Amino acid sequence: ILGAGVIVAIAIIYSSTGGGTSVKKPTAATNQAQQPSQVSVPLFKECLDSGKNAQKVESQSQDAVAAGGRGTPYSVIVDKNGKLFAFSGALPYDQVKLMVDNALAGKAQSAKSDSDSINMKPVSSDDHILGSISAPVKIVEFSDLECPFCKRFHATMQQVVKENNGQVAWVYRHFPLDQLHSKARKEAEATECATDQGGNEKFWAYIN
Repeated sequence: ILGAGVIVAIAIIYSSTGGGTSVKKPTAATNQAQQPSQVSVPLFKECLDSGKNAQKVESQSQDAVAAGGRGTPYSVIVDKNGKLFAFSGALPYDQVKLMVDNALAGKAQSAKSDSDSINMKPVSSDDHILGSISAPVKIVEFSDLECPFCKRFHATMQQVVKENNGQVAWVYRHFPLDQLHSKARKEAEATECATDQGGNEKFWAYIN
């Protein structure tokens, strides 16, 4: 597990684009501006070995369960009025876009639309956010880094953020499914170790 994490970290270090992915690089306008930075492999290994981010991952996992999550990806839309609407699975772009349009119009609907039953921690500056924290609509995704459906859904979420011109933000929270993916929890901790050194730029480079 550790070796795999270090390999990923090294890939991040030597990428001139912060991971070489199609994720749009954050700008000053999103309050996430980061200067290109390298990840020290020794410090990365020390962080991962120490387990310093284990509680953060566990806290987000518990938040996922409290919010109604049972599998991944599990997502909660926060509409412009602060109402919460949940959906499960790697839905295709067209379906997500329809829900986003409804959320922007203040009339979001989903199979689970009772805000009172979705006990989720509010989005804050401590979250990993692609887009602006002040975007009128936010999609909080609880995700497992070893989940193939989550990886497919990430492409959808990148497109949603890109095509909505600052109106939608993607918020990523960890939800490792230990019973299915034995490496997922440590992989989640590894992303936080990369973040400790390189900020959100390195986090988004790592998960994509």
